[in-house]
Amino acid sequence: MFCTYCGKQIDDDSIFCRFCGKTLSSRTTSNDNNQAEAMVVKKIVLPNNRDSEEDDSAEPEYDYSSLFEDDSPTYNFVMHFIGPAEPRDCDFSIVKNADEDDEWGEDEEIDEQETTASTVEKTFEYELDEGVYTIYVNSYTREVKIENGKIIDFTFDCSGFFNQIYIKDRSEGSDNAKNSKHKETAKKDSAKSNKSSTIVFTLHMIGPSKPVKFKYSIVRLSDYKSIDSGATYAVSTDNKLTYNLIPGKYQVKIDRYTRVVNVGEANNVEFIFDCSHHYNSIQIIGDIKG
Repeated sequence: MFCTYCGKQIDDDSIFCRFCGKTLSSRTTSNDNNQAEAMVVKKIVLPNNRDSEEDDSAEPEYDYSSLFEDDSPTYNFVMHFIGPAEPRDCDFSIVKNADEDDEWGEDEEIDEQETTASTVEKTFEYELDEGVYTIYVNSYTREVKIENGKIIDFTFDCSGFFNQIYIKDRSEGSDNAKNSKHKETAKKDSAKSNKSSTIVFTLHMIGPSKPVKFKYSIVRLSDYKSIDSGATYAVSTDNKLTYNLIPGKYQVKIDRYTRVVNVGEANNVEFIFDCSHHYNSIQIIGDIKG
């Protein structure tokens, strides 16, 4: 070893340096190192020498099940807006009514928006608590009750001459849901089959020698889908509009006139609007119940 004072090499067991005469502290250092090693050994060994009777179950375990829970929202209220080719402005709001049993309860506004209704249907989805809600669309007001498990479709249709509001419960097991599934299946089957499964629906406009302009719309009632809407003329030469439709019920509006047409499985339908005389008349040929 070497002297810590003069740096010269001396015997390993030396107590004094034979060159400078200083007392060496190697033994003290050796003892300190041994104590440090012992301390390190204790730090490693002690945790592994726990009492064998210690209960491992006492240690808290993290619950990982919450990581796999589906916390995506369930929308139980869906608003649909359907309009004509030229979009119409619609202001709407949703208000939860105060509980009748709560004397000091107040109404709670859920949402308020401005939107447009056009041939491209717009939808707004909400996750609402149980209760009674008031829906305001422009000057129209409707109350809707939200209950556990119910899915409500609220459709505002201004594609025709008169604005219409439809409220449907399409919850699992409800009549509307069953009918909707049946019609959806029928529609898919119809799409897979050949073109003969669609029915030709012809809308005739017959008028006097001077053309008369009319607004019209066609809506499928099974899902309130707007088939077409716009304005055309009734003239002395038959003005025809032709559509390929799947079987079902359709609502046809011509200005202030409204008719429900049953498009059957195999019969083409002729819808004739005749305003060539003093009184307007409507004739439906091939209106077979679907």
